[in-house]
Amino acid sequence: MKLHRIVLPAFMACLFSNVSFAVTYNQVLAKKHEPPTDTIAVQKPSKKKVTAPEKDVQSLTQLLEQFTQDRDDPTPNYYWFGNRIGFAGLMNVELQDKTKPSFMNPRSDKISVAQTKLNIAAKANDWVRGQIGLFYATRADYYYPVASTNTNIDMEEAYIDVSNLKQYPFYFRAGKQSIPFGKYYRYPIMRTLTQQLSETQAVAAQLGFVDDSGFYGALYIFNGVAKNTNRNADDLNNYGAAIGYENLHHALGVNVGAGYLNNMADVGAIRNNLSVRYYTWRVNGLSAHLDMLSGPFDFAVRYVTALRGFSPVDFQYQDSRGMHNAKPSATSVAAGYRFQSMGRDSKILVSYQWSRDAYNTNASVNALKLPETRVSAGYGVSILQNTILAFEYDRDHDYGSRNGGTDSYSNAATLRLTVLI
Repeated sequence: MKLHRIVLPAFMACLFSNVSFAVTYNQVLAKKHEPPTDTIAVQKPSKKKVTAPEKDVQSLTQLLEQFTQDRDDPTPNYYWFGNRIGFAGLMNVELQDKTKPSFMNPRSDKISVAQTKLNIAAKANDWVRGQIGLFYATRADYYYPVASTNTNIDMEEAYIDVSNLKQYPFYFRAGKQSIPFGKYYRYPIMRTLTQQLSETQAVAAQLGFVDDSGFYGALYIFNGVAKNTNRNADDLNNYGAAIGYENLHHALGVNVGAGYLNNMADVGAIRNNLSVRYYTWRVNGLSAHLDMLSGPFDFAVRYVTALRGFSPVDFQYQDSRGMHNAKPSATSVAAGYRFQSMGRDSKILVSYQWSRDAYNTNASVNALKLPETRVSAGYGVSILQNTILAFEYDRDHDYGSRNGGTDSYSNAATLRLTVLI
């Protein structure tokens, strides 16, 4: 089937429908004060001038959500059992057409449950809360490989938070969580190239701060993948740090930050595709981001790189010099504009992404092979209460034959329906 024959008529009919729907801040994926700069997150433009509060706990909480990669993770409301228990969730159902999946496979059309998430949280007191997150998907990718989709409901997160931002700027989180290396949305239509080289989940301990001044930072440690010379080890062998600054109380809002990861072998897309599930030598990683927000416009830059070459056993790259240690990196640049479509919160987004040394020619069947470049454009609109419709087009260009690739293009058109619970 041709996806555009189905997508475009349905999409245009929805867009130009003369039925009017009420729109509130709670209907959209983006949090109120943070710039949704690297995804099709719909945000209602504010008509009021934002002034710096003396102690804005809501802003600090939302800054913490950005830092801990929880920006689009459903936030439970504590309405149950004396305001102690809360539930929240989301479901993303997608219709997708790919002209050449993985640059080699035949054209593919499919409908899938891209992500389903249910968060259950318990607030013990003003200082301590716990949360577990159940995850299910039928669409596999490098971060969620086939083995963890289609049949399993995964415990994506399970952690305890200790913090009271009304009194102190510090927080502590322990348990299975997303590591603050890089900056991204966890449930986009297509993971950016920078997200694929940075998204990391682990059972970790994280100590950090978010301050009224706009500065934030964290240190973390966790049990990483074992070295191949000590495969039975179960040690706290990986760690990292991140720091940043945000000021959205000016006409031009800015969020800038950087992160360090001691061993990139634990990045999800790399760890899940190591040929022997162990690393040969440690490869440090560096990430950086810049967000700018002015009125309805936003702009974002993401960058992640290995600071040394991987062992060819783990990540190998081929070029005119032959086979050598890969030192993968990726960059993404995105710009968005938020506006009203027939009275509904909407956003358009365009981005350009590229990678270097990121085509793994290792013999492993599942070796990570990122495209060399990607051009992406998308549109999202809040069509009903807690319901979002989004369309995204991605055009990937593979590495050339001298790098082991096909030098071909792959096009993906995706229509997503999101329901927030």
